Amino acid sequence: RFEEAERESVKLLQSDAGNPAAQRAYAMALAGQVRRGELVGKRPQPVFVGNELLRALELNPGDIRLSWLTARMYRESPSLLNDSARSKLKSDEERGRKADEILDEMVRLHADDPDAWLTRFKYRTSFKLPGAEDDLRTAVEKGPDSLEVRLTAAFQAHNSSDPTLRTCGIDHWRYIQTRPRPRSEAAWLGLGDV
Repeated sequence: RFEEAERESVKLLQSDAGNPAAQRAYAMALAGQVRRGELVGKRPQPVFVGNELLRALELNPGDIRLSWLTARMYRESPSLLNDSARSKLKSDEERGRKADEILDEMVRLHADDPDAWLTRFKYRTSFKLPGAEDDLRTAVEKGPDSLEVRLTAAFQAHNSSDPTLRTCGIDHWRYIQTRPRPRSEAAWLGLGDV
């Protein structure tokens, strides 16, 4: 049912592409279809998902989720762009630089938002790029009470071979446990009933 609703939303949003919120939802719905392997190529006119992501990002500059999806598209799936857009960035290196610029701009526009720093950390980690540790450190500084930030930092430290970092990981776990969250979060963290 959800997938059927998503397909319907794609059809509806195609007619309102000048609206930033509609374009964002449309591009993300298309990206969701690609992720599940359904395609967009079944339509009478080909839909280039990468172009729709870029258009959505132009209308919603610095949007965290769109920046993430667009940067990943440049690094992993440039075939989602049409020939004209793809020809502007011919090499993997050029596309990588473009992806990095998108994430750098997103962080610049959301410098105080821990989610922006955490997003770039995940991006850099998944592509083994330098600077990921600095991004995670900044995310902790900007959002010390963010559960996702603390859990990510604890997990990252736990997997490190550096004993100092492993100690930091224990500190993150203790921080989480001494600041109980709402019941639903407390339950899945195993903190009992708050």
